[in-house]
Amino acid sequence: MKINPIPYRDPEIDLSDITVVVLFYNYREQATLMVPQGYLANVLGDTPSMSVLAVAAVLLKYGCNVKIVDAALHDWDVHRTVQELKKYSPDYVGITITSADFNHISKPWIRVIKKELGCKIVVGGELATFYPREVLETTPEIDYLIRGQSDQNLGPLLARVRDGKPPDQIPGVGFRNEDGDIVLTPEAPGITELESFPFLPYNLLEYEKYTTPATAYKNFTGALSVRSCPYSCNYCIERHPRYVEMSPKRLVDELEWAHVEFNMNEYNFWDPTFNINRHRVAEICDEIGRRGLKIHFSIHARPYLMSEELLKKLKKAGCLRIQYGVECGDETVLASMNRGIKENLDHVREVFKMTQNVGISAAGYLVNGLPYQTHESFIKTAHFMRTLPIDYVISLPAYIGPGTGIYNRWKEENGHDFWAEHIRSGEKDIAVTSNKLPRYWDPAKIWKYNSHILRAVYFRPRQILKVITKDLFSPCSYLYKWRAAKLITKLAFA
Repeated sequence: MKINPIPYRDPEIDLSDITVVVLFYNYREQATLMVPQGYLANVLGDTPSMSVLAVAAVLLKYGCNVKIVDAALHDWDVHRTVQELKKYSPDYVGITITSADFNHISKPWIRVIKKELGCKIVVGGELATFYPREVLETTPEIDYLIRGQSDQNLGPLLARVRDGKPPDQIPGVGFRNEDGDIVLTPEAPGITELESFPFLPYNLLEYEKYTTPATAYKNFTGALSVRSCPYSCNYCIERHPRYVEMSPKRLVDELEWAHVEFNMNEYNFWDPTFNINRHRVAEICDEIGRRGLKIHFSIHARPYLMSEELLKKLKKAGCLRIQYGVECGDETVLASMNRGIKENLDHVREVFKMTQNVGISAAGYLVNGLPYQTHESFIKTAHFMRTLPIDYVISLPAYIGPGTGIYNRWKEENGHDFWAEHIRSGEKDIAVTSNKLPRYWDPAKIWKYNSHILRAVYFRPRQILKVITKDLFSPCSYLYKWRAAKLITKLAFA
């Protein structure tokens, strides 16, 4: 039976006369406020933007003529990107903007695109959600702004603008009225189900070109099966919108469609926590097996929600890697993160052992630089990570960004809103901004501790042997692994 890639077509709105290019700008052309230069390209590799794919899917629901341009994949500057955009004569260019690079990367790109193409610019993302007025005040080149998720408002917004009607009745948007005044409509309702959401349009990507240091198969891409997260970790932005799950059948329909139509072989699930609903995960694995799908995937997971039985099902279904949110090796610190559970590091260690025993690669995420961390907690973390049978670690300084609980605490303690001031200042010098960033620790100390953790994980004899005998000779991502190894070594001994 042929699977329909768009299970639901909106009967009331037709945007077939509108062309939108959804742009993934080259966020890697400079360092960002989150990571040092080279980290995004060399450690994370080339991955498709899930926000770009999701927005494109929303537009296809209305019959819109949609194109995706991934400037980061090609390492294009804005001028080369403009040449590509001109091929499509877009009515709109859509861009996701973030606090990590708005002033020094995405805003200059928006200005050049507006000048060269003259089309309308619509933006969304974290910064548009939490600081819509500041974004519109400082960037006249932006015509419209989506606050929160675009599922309910992007199509109606474009339809009303095309029909010459003001969009003031559309929830969750920002714009300027005829008098030039900024209008922000009330918040849009969140999405309530994913069964009718169109499949992600992988065919709009050059999907054969994506890979990462951890990729094992050609035709690699990302996937989504939930929205948001039900937990309220105070260092994470995913705690805000409503948590919604896709059913196992709906998800596997999409995976099968992409595998059959485009020979998609490996997926990285960007769900914040894939194993929240263990019963659903088991059903997903069973459905993959029932259909005989020969696909491979990696997930993000919480250790305390994992079991040996579930690990065996994941392995049988094609799971290659699990990226666990370890966060810290000190239970006292973990208790202060508002993670909604009682942490047990002995259980975390056991889960890593079980993961290794069933033949799945295991990675651990750490966050460094929160107010309740201490010198002793960093030492404990390095020691704990050294005891884990772990293949990779993602360890970076904490980014105290908009919308997080920890930023709200910092703002209250310091008596001013750094991100509002930063947007209004227009400061492009990343060194100047970095010195003013919200933080609780001296960056030099955090990088020192971070280097200690990287050495504890990557420079164990067994890890070095594994890299030499296996990791560096994966034909699919050989070059990416070499680049990642060089940068990690540099960071470990900085």
